[in-house]
Amino acid sequence: MERSGYDEKSARAIGTYIHSAPEEAGFVLDAVDPRLAVTFHFLNDFDTAPEIYAKVREHYSGPLAMATDFMVVNATKEQIVTRMAVVSDHVWPAKEDRDGFGAAARKEPLIMSDWLWQSQLFPKGRLKGGDDGGDADK
Repeated sequence: MERSGYDEKSARAIGTYIHSAPEEAGFVLDAVDPRLAVTFHFLNDFDTAPEIYAKVREHYSGPLAMATDFMVVNATKEQIVTRMAVVSDHVWPAKEDRDGFGAAARKEPLIMSDWLWQSQLFPKGRLKGGDDGGDADK
């Protein structure tokens, strides 16, 4: 939470409702059995990556890469190779302040179709039409 700038409620929602847990990803990867599984869109850092890796490995034992910025995947019929892209060190600096961070207007969540609702592998508690406890799962 400290790194992201989110308050606790937002951080928990993002981490548990919006994204899949690493062990859930491992379950799906085991079912799919890819030539190379690539996890991405997570905080892949020195203090988070080992735990995420271990959680994925609870269900998936195949080839696995944990994506980082500028990682390239070259796939051919014969092989799949990961490498780092060659990029310029000359980049624009990040803004020091985040004026307006999180201030954008939010819309109500979309209503999930019955088919999609009933097809979820890992329901997160967000019910059809919002989080108000409706009866979408009946």
